[in-house]
Amino acid sequence: MRDIKVAAVFLVLLILLSGCQNGDKPGKTSDIDDVKTWFEGYASDYEIVDVQTHESGKYILLTTFTPPGETEHYTMVRAYVVSKDKNSYAVDAIKDAYEAGSVGFSAELLGVEDVAVIFGDIGNSLYDFKTDTVQAVSFTEVVVKTSDGEEKTISVTNDKPYIGIIGVDTEITDIIFKTDIGDINFSDYYSEPLDFSPDNT
Repeated sequence: MRDIKVAAVFLVLLILLSGCQNGDKPGKTSDIDDVKTWFEGYASDYEIVDVQTHESGKYILLTTFTPPGETEHYTMVRAYVVSKDKNSYAVDAIKDAYEAGSVGFSAELLGVEDVAVIFGDIGNSLYDFKTDTVQAVSFTEVVVKTSDGEEKTISVTNDKPYIGIIGVDTEITDIIFKTDIGDINFSDYYSEPLDFSPDNT
């Protein structure tokens, strides 16, 4: 009888411990819902497109801004790095990305001490320097190439922004935009390297 009681107590403790561990796990649906609710009060004129979580406990928010009266398309893409501050949240860093524009894509980096992300916008056409024309394309992936030979692949869709978490100490050598007509190198369009610094605007 005593063995049964001990086993029952052990089982209850195991269930409680399991519940505590699940409750402490970063990125729970309820946590993400809480961040979204907080953000609605923080910047209600921006729409959340995606929320990602990092092992450090940071939340990465990808948002868009559509001007009042505009219904067709957003005009700004913005990324936030957010941390939990007691019972609320705090913005650690902010950065904006250009629209895809006539080039067809954009990319920006945003980094803080323990997390870094790449984000930007994807269009539905691409400017061809050789022919000085714009042609329709279907974007499929963004591939971030690093100096150590590693690659980070992010699935993308036409006319939608994208975001992906990368290593804080990552040295990016190039970014490849994969399309149905071939690979497009970021370096072929822009001569300046991407900057990790936040806007904090």
